[in-house]
Amino acid sequence: MIGALYSGISGLNGFQNALDTESNNISNVNTLGFKSDKISFSDLMYQKSVGMGVNTETIDKNYKQGSLKNTDAPYDMAIKGKGFFMVKGNTDEVLFTRAGDFRMAEDGTLQMPNGYKVQGISSTIASINATDEKANKFTDEYSNFVASEVIKSNDGSKIENINVKTTNYTASAVNDEFSNPSVNYKTREAKIADIELLKSAFKSELNLYSSSQIEGVKPTEQKSIVSYNLSALVNENNSIEITIGDDKILQEFNTNAQNTLNLFANKISSIKGMSASVDLLGELTISSMVPGKNINISDAKINDGINESINANINTTNAEIGSGKQKLDAIELALKNAVEKADAKYLQQTTTIDTTSQTIGEIQLKLDS
Repeated sequence: MIGALYSGISGLNGFQNALDTESNNISNVNTLGFKSDKISFSDLMYQKSVGMGVNTETIDKNYKQGSLKNTDAPYDMAIKGKGFFMVKGNTDEVLFTRAGDFRMAEDGTLQMPNGYKVQGISSTIASINATDEKANKFTDEYSNFVASEVIKSNDGSKIENINVKTTNYTASAVNDEFSNPSVNYKTREAKIADIELLKSAFKSELNLYSSSQIEGVKPTEQKSIVSYNLSALVNENNSIEITIGDDKILQEFNTNAQNTLNLFANKISSIKGMSASVDLLGELTISSMVPGKNINISDAKINDGINESINANINTTNAEIGSGKQKLDAIELALKNAVEKADAKYLQQTTTIDTTSQTIGEIQLKLDS
């Protein structure tokens, strides 16, 4: 009878531990960086085949990845995957936490709300590529995210963190003034489309470079020179056309041959990722804005409006595809130029961490002057 009482008491104790564990999990549901507990039990030693009750064997932490939440706080951080933040209080003892609700202290160090200072290897700004020469950090003005990539060197000695943002180019972009002759005329919509195309190309190349860091080969841009016989472009019955990729571009005669060709070039420049210009001799130059990208250009001709057409000569220099860091830099330059053409600002900041460093210390943030 006494044994049965002890078995029952052990069961009640085990049940109480289970309730305590689950209630603790529930009460910490909104605690930053909290990891829930999981309790497990084992039965006690048997005597003459009779069980003696239950025992709380372990209470383990569940380190499964939690959900990430954007707080818009400038110093809030989160760990995706394994690991801990290292912090230090008033002693030399290093503590570990998953909570990343940090803030900048008066002395410029990164700290927890309780004053514990975050430890780590300080990064250094390796390079800045900006439209504004005075820009050296991201501000609220740079509201448009472009790309972010962490790149570990092949030998593991260095980690680069590349971040790119722009100002709001959808708000700043306007139509170009019409010029005679036409030189890379762009509408507001075409400027925005060009940036979106180059953003996609840049992010793709950045991701490729992060997995294979080679110097590579510099790419070139495809360029086509089209020579039309403008003596056949004389009245409202005439039109001029060309096929670029899957797009057939046609321009009806307007005022005179030069003006018609200018309007024609403007239509070509409205195609995403393409630019066109016309010189005073009537020669049309068509370029791809994405380095390393080729596009088929064909069927250039002037129609007389009846039943005949005069074919134009197309002289195309195909793009060299390129590779590695040189291709990434070329695409970034094209993207930066497109952002500037939309009257917006571009800022790329690269920070590096020397992983061979054995010095762990306080994270010193830059104080605004």
